[in-house]
Amino acid sequence: MLLPSAGVKMADGFQPTVEMAEEAARGLAWREEFGRGGTEVGVARARDISNRRNLSLDTVQRMVSYFARHEVDKQGQGWNQGEEGYPSAGRIAWALWGGSPGRDWAVSIVSNNKERGTNMTMERRFGHFVEAVVRADAPSAEVLRGYASVTEAQYPIGYAQEVISRGAFQRTLREKPDVVALWNHDDSSPLARTTAGNLRLTEDETGLLVEMEPIDTQAGRDLRVAVRSGVVTAMSFGFIVKADRFEERDGKVTRVIDDVELHEVSAVTWPANPATSLTVDRRSFDAWVSTVKQPARKRYVWIEPQD
Repeated sequence: MLLPSAGVKMADGFQPTVEMAEEAARGLAWREEFGRGGTEVGVARARDISNRRNLSLDTVQRMVSYFARHEVDKQGQGWNQGEEGYPSAGRIAWALWGGSPGRDWAVSIVSNNKERGTNMTMERRFGHFVEAVVRADAPSAEVLRGYASVTEAQYPIGYAQEVISRGAFQRTLREKPDVVALWNHDDSSPLARTTAGNLRLTEDETGLLVEMEPIDTQAGRDLRVAVRSGVVTAMSFGFIVKADRFEERDGKVTRVIDDVELHEVSAVTWPANPATSLTVDRRSFDAWVSTVKQPARKRYVWIEPQD
């Protein structure tokens, strides 16, 4: 079956199909009836899909990731109609994200954009929480604040140096992205969200400043205590590179990231080492090397990062 809007970008995003809207509405009804399945993130996604609101490319990528992670849920009891426990929590959660029509639609969009050369690779870097502070206008509200990224600061990424340019976050912040705050990248327990108003992201002269007021759940309370006590100090942020380039700085190959699309920020116990977690589109590197004159060009060889 041809999906009407699969792979076709509208003026402000991609419009979910009628089949997706029906499946999301079914998931919302099931969740209300049975009291199980999905998270608040899934419920919010279902509301957008059931109303056929256009979804950004970043959101479509999240959908692909979700379905890939939860394909295993189909093996559980209660997935199929007629089985005991139908619909299972996994089946309800699957429906909230648009069900199988949503999976096929999202995969089609991602595939089409890859063919057009659009970078869909998720990357992560880490920064540090610097403090837990109390808001002057709301003494009972503790704010976790720190820089997820320090711009114009060079750091090694295994095969080269990397730097995020000042201003790299400006475009994505102007578009008011739907970014969630997590703990150890676990999207089953979201802590804050830009669209909820308790996660604020700004870029200043230093870098990407994150301010969050974790919701009053066990995970949120635990995070406040962990940060306050100094047990958790690191923060990772996930992004998709929209524009980068390579150049030589101080005799070293340097990847310069000029524009990113923010996806998530996450408090982490053990921050990932960029040298081992990085996946980079090779095309921008090859394009730069092609501009280097021989024989100097021979010095630059792409080495795939090792897991």
